[in-house]
Amino acid sequence: MNKNWIVIISLSLVCAIVVWLFEALGGKSLILKLLSRKEYLKRRWEKDQQKMKKTRRDPETYRFLSHYYSEYPLLQMYGKSFPVTVFQAPHCQTNNIESALGSLERLPDDDFAFSDERYFKLLKASGRKLYNGRLFTIKEIKLIPKLSVECGTGRYFDCQKTCDALEYELLKEFGVSHTQEQNSETISKRLPHRRTLHEKVNDPVIQGAGRSAALAVSVLIVFNHSNEYQALIMKRAGKVAVHDNLFHVIPSFMMEYEVEDFAHEFKVTHNIFREYTEELFDYNFTGTKIFYDYFYSDPRLKFLQEILQRNDASLYYTGITVNLLNLRPEICALLLIRSPDWFVYHTSHQPFKFNWEFLSEREAWEEEKRGLLLVDLYDENTLAKFIMPETVVPPAASAIYLGLALARKILA
Repeated sequence: MNKNWIVIISLSLVCAIVVWLFEALGGKSLILKLLSRKEYLKRRWEKDQQKMKKTRRDPETYRFLSHYYSEYPLLQMYGKSFPVTVFQAPHCQTNNIESALGSLERLPDDDFAFSDERYFKLLKASGRKLYNGRLFTIKEIKLIPKLSVECGTGRYFDCQKTCDALEYELLKEFGVSHTQEQNSETISKRLPHRRTLHEKVNDPVIQGAGRSAALAVSVLIVFNHSNEYQALIMKRAGKVAVHDNLFHVIPSFMMEYEVEDFAHEFKVTHNIFREYTEELFDYNFTGTKIFYDYFYSDPRLKFLQEILQRNDASLYYTGITVNLLNLRPEICALLLIRSPDWFVYHTSHQPFKFNWEFLSEREAWEEEKRGLLLVDLYDENTLAKFIMPETVVPPAASAIYLGLALARKILA
């Protein structure tokens, strides 16, 4: 055989092998891995987010949760199921928001059932804003003699590697699998994190073991606007670590401690005041945080405290909710502002300036984005149009449900 033909055949075989390897090992994804691991992870994250958006619209997601957590009914609102269960605060507690907190164990618990480093790498590569804040976590939700949470301490990154990873795992799995004809036991086999957690913890809905179950707070603001009461609901920005571009109440936040003054920082009201100044007015303290009350001199907060003291506004404890996607609890609260001066003051003298976690003022007011909802207290049609499982942060649905019910009762 001619040597040239031998060379041609040899090259053809090599090319065939290269093509086969290219296809077998993932083709384009392999090249992306070789060119830029970070870019590959970012694109992978974006694809996963599309799957997760699809899952949030899928009724099968909520059917699964309803079966898997059959002892805890899902919230039903506007004819839809939301992936949360709700514990309403008894009447004797509504005027005392600090009654939501039980004891505090300061030593952090790192005995996790799992820790998803792969998910965390994807999250970091996505370009989201992350910081490893110091948080209060839950040990257990107590239903008697009062509705409260026993707490511990933890870090934000641990919460993301455990609780947020649970939500990511479930939403991504439902986004790629056909689950309509499969029972919850079959589906749970494809959710190793959730299965492992349930094997370790007897009742992870009300018990915080096996993960860093960071405690959060969601506050529905209902305010007097020209003698008509409206609720304030905002859309989150695309830079946040989780639940981007979904509607939420504001302020909404993790319970944090910054200077280890637990006597003052382990307070719901203190955390609400801090996030109120940060999220509604973009308050950003640049100095060294030595004292717990470093932000108490802010004039916007002082104005709120003044109307609270005059009883022109009240802060109510409405309940506790658990997001069944990430098995994280949140305290729900209502800030009911009776004085019309509040809205006037913040649209003239000290205007709102929402921080980076929410859409900017310009984006919020754009009609096509509808990033800011000022909803009349009894406008069920608008609420039903915008508050859906795929458009709202799950615990926000609970805060809206509980907050509107209490506001209507008080103002009736």
